[in-house]
Amino acid sequence: MSFCLAVFFKNASAQYGAGPSDINWSQIPGSSGITLELCAGIMDKKHLSEQETAKEEVLEECGYDVPLNDFQFITKYL
Repeated sequence: MSFCLAVFFKNASAQYGAGPSDINWSQIPGSSGITLELCAGIMDKKHLSEQETAKEEVLEECGYDVPLNDFQFITKYL
């Protein structure tokens, strides 16, 4: 999860129906700007298994070194 200022602003504006200068920003919880970001990749490394490719993509895109046995296949898009 990460904080996104644009999402925070949009949610606050929608909640209060007001412009930026009319909103009491100290009353808006920071959680209003939380987003869930998913990493994605292409299975183009023939020498690696799907789990190994996923591990490389997570490390490359998110900076997390996830153990192979922590990956769980859900679905794929063709």
